[in-house]
Amino acid sequence: MRHIFAIMIAALFLFYPSHGFTQVKDGILSQSKEIVSEGAYNMGDGETPSVAESRALLNAKQIALDQAGTYVESYTKVENLELTKDEIQVLTSGIIEAKITDDERLLQANEWFDKGYKYGINKEYDAAIEAFTSSIALNPNDAKAYLFRGAFYGSEGQYDRAIEDLNKAIALNPNIAEAYYKRGRAYAKLGNMGRAISDFQKACDMGSEKGCSYLQKALQNR
Repeated sequence: MRHIFAIMIAALFLFYPSHGFTQVKDGILSQSKEIVSEGAYNMGDGETPSVAESRALLNAKQIALDQAGTYVESYTKVENLELTKDEIQVLTSGIIEAKITDDERLLQANEWFDKGYKYGINKEYDAAIEAFTSSIALNPNDAKAYLFRGAFYGSEGQYDRAIEDLNKAIALNPNIAEAYYKRGRAYAKLGNMGRAISDFQKACDMGSEKGCSYLQKALQNR
């Protein structure tokens, strides 16, 4: 039984003058174009979906590269820039590979994020922390990954690490109310009620019901 795997790739190309690639005469190479290509691969018996998907991706890359090369060659002729076919090939290939690499990295980061979330729901906190660590390594600017890892550090009683991660989450996105009340809980566990109340107040002011609830309890027990 054979299956067809189709991969859609969207790439945004920004071309600028580059030493060794362009010689500017009447203009500069500063054009952009979005190229979408589809690669297909027939999966044979005994092949895994991941292998077929990789081969379909390679096919899509080649199609996108051919389209990009044709576009750049046409554009440089109009702008009277001198680029050889080899230079065009190197330029477009490098841009495509960089774009695809970024997309693949973010995709892998999201996969690790989803794994971490599922581990956390099942109260497998160590596995959840490891998964979110992998996600952060691939996408260090994801505030929610720090938020969840910080929360699970708190569940494990590692309050200092929880606060460190929640600080990072807030630095990346100061509008996540959950990060404040979770950090407040970690401060409370460490006996720092002043900071805990401040964080609960902040979360409450942002409209978090949990933040308001923790604030009331903290004020009553102070």
